[in-house]
Amino acid sequence: MFMKCPICEKGKLERKTIDVVKHSVFVGHFKADVCNHCGEEIMDESEGRKLEKRFKELGLWGKQESTVYKVGGNLALGIKKSLAESLGLTKGAVVRIFPQISEKRFIVEVGG
Repeated sequence: MFMKCPICEKGKLERKTIDVVKHSVFVGHFKADVCNHCGEEIMDESEGRKLEKRFKELGLWGKQESTVYKVGGNLALGIKKSLAESLGLTKGAVVRIFPQISEKRFIVEVGG
């Protein structure tokens, strides 16, 4: 028996295995009830705990804070090992930085 979607109240929920990706990093396959109308994905508490554990393992959980260091005449940004590993980032890797000055942020793209 299918349950009505609590979000759109139009579709029916169907149990599926979904791929979870965060910040372009594949996190894993997880079970969720998916609405056939709006596409909403709803996990139960057990599956949510598994997802949270995986986010933490990959360094993708919560706000990522880092320290800025002075290296010679430049500044360097420290990145947590778990996050660097999940992105395939290693010492000497070349990244592209896209500054967004008005928003006081930048985007770092790994790979060439």
